[in-house]
Amino acid sequence: MSKQQYYNRTRWRLRFTKINILIAIIIILLVISPFIYSDYRKNSLKKEVEIYLKQQGYEEKDIDKLEPFRSFKGYGDRNYMVDLKLKGDKGGYNLYKDSETSKIRVDIHTLNGESYFPNDLPKK
Repeated sequence: MSKQQYYNRTRWRLRFTKINILIAIIIILLVISPFIYSDYRKNSLKKEVEIYLKQQGYEEKDIDKLEPFRSFKGYGDRNYMVDLKLKGDKGGYNLYKDSETSKIRVDIHTLNGESYFPNDLPKK
């Protein structure tokens, strides 16, 4: 085998290896990206709900639990919600952001195992 043939064969192998590495990186990014996006949406919604609660007059000491989650309800804005439990309130609230009005809305209020659909949080 001449030097030129050896060089051409080696160059082809290197090029093939680079393509495989590139394809592997793309596949990894495609697999991981939905999870990164989901975490981003949950955390950004949690921050917006914290701002909303401050505007409503609630302080950190009034909040017992504030936890973002993905609801898998399968329709629009209610896919990403925040579970809110206020101190002194027996029930819990699920909040979401309405994309049309850019406002935080209350989806459901749970009290003693029963669900209610209030328009807003109780006034402070």
